[in-house]
Amino acid sequence: MSRAVERFRTLIKRLEQFEPEEINDREEAAISDLEAAIRTAVEKTYPAGSTQYNQLTQAFMLDRAGYNIGNETSIHEVREGLKDGKRVALTSLKNAIDDLEDDLKHYEKGLPGRSPTISSANKDNKKVFIVHGHDEAARHELARFIEKASLQPIILHEQASGGRTIIEKIEEYSDVGFAVVLLTPDDVGRSRDADELQPRARQNVVAELFYFLGKLGRSRVCALKKNGIEIPSDIGGVIYIDMDHAGAWKTTLLREFEGAGYMIDWGNALR
Repeated sequence: MSRAVERFRTLIKRLEQFEPEEINDREEAAISDLEAAIRTAVEKTYPAGSTQYNQLTQAFMLDRAGYNIGNETSIHEVREGLKDGKRVALTSLKNAIDDLEDDLKHYEKGLPGRSPTISSANKDNKKVFIVHGHDEAARHELARFIEKASLQPIILHEQASGGRTIIEKIEEYSDVGFAVVLLTPDDVGRSRDADELQPRARQNVVAELFYFLGKLGRSRVCALKKNGIEIPSDIGGVIYIDMDHAGAWKTTLLREFEGAGYMIDWGNALR
């Protein structure tokens, strides 16, 4: 536990030295390197899916700026988002240190501390959330493929509403280890300076993409896109896979699932 405390203290020093006002591009390595360091430190300290781990996932993404569909997000918005992300990460890590130090005191007195608890929803790590638009055929194909891989697809409209709003349902059923976002050409649009309309995913689909980026981190979110669809220009680090007719996307997606720690049935999935 003392090593974990020192690990988090080192991160806090790095965060305190991180100056959002000095950032000129949201793709700068200073951001992604620090995000990776936070994620690595948390993963070394707590098992994925534990209560403590889940509480710290909000510190994984420093870049909390909004995304303007079809237009670049201004550097002012990026810096403000980074300030917010820095504040959240610092608070989360300081709270984690307090908890660890309390556990250490209990341990030194011979009293039981709190062990990392894994929720029953995350313990088996089989759930994959599917974000989708109006392409029912693509949604069905993806869901059945995930099932054949011995995983559990979570499709929001198939879950009980219980009088909840859409965002409340997303929060309720987003206790997953991975999200696949289907970007299908359900809408069209263009920037103010462009002449032709371009196929785009629905805005609610893009919004849910960003929700899961913030909740799970970039390494656990994949965008599966169709038909040369236009994608937001200022998303960095997102995994994009073309949903080709030949089905090569299936092998690529299985590798992403494996990289996220899923136990999958390759033979059945590709049969």
